Amino acid sequence: TAFQVNASWVHLRGLDVVGVQVTLPLHTQSVCVENAGSHNVFERLSLHDGMAIGLYSVRGANNLFLNCDAFRNRDPVSEDGRGGNVDGFGCHPAAGATNNVFRGCRAWFNSDDGFDCINARESVTFDRCWAFCNGFSPEFKSLADGNGFKAGGYGSTPADRLPATIPRHAVLNCLAARNKASGFYANHHPAGCD
Repeated sequence: TAFQVNASWVHLRGLDVVGVQVTLPLHTQSVCVENAGSHNVFERLSLHDGMAIGLYSVRGANNLFLNCDAFRNRDPVSEDGRGGNVDGFGCHPAAGATNNVFRGCRAWFNSDDGFDCINARESVTFDRCWAFCNGFSPEFKSLADGNGFKAGGYGSTPADRLPATIPRHAVLNCLAARNKASGFYANHHPAGCD
């Protein structure tokens, strides 16, 4: 991980994170910027041309990801070399970590998905974000999943292990084009999305 943010009330603006590597051939991932804090603002970050997930948020509430770009990220090293863990943006908040919002963010030519919240235990909002050409290299070589917005989870969770209130992600005024798989994908999410 290039930048690990564990603190709260932090505002990162204008960072250009390039070339983060993966060195292990097994099931692994690298991250450009990882958030585990609350009330943080990540603004105008450019996360690109590496082998890592652009921005990865797994804990923390009330975070705003504003006008960030994640592009041309692909892991050719681990597993099968198709980059199956390299999303532009991954947001998987724990239970109780509410009000995480992506606004005006863009993801393109990431080897897996543009935006992914498959393991989110709380709702995530995507507002006026773009996802295009994910699942492809810039030469349009087919790589991993390639969904623009993977706004779902719990698809393989047994019914007796589902939370009492299943989160409904919101994808508002967003654009998805030329992604390898789906533009907008609920990933078998039993509660659906808005």
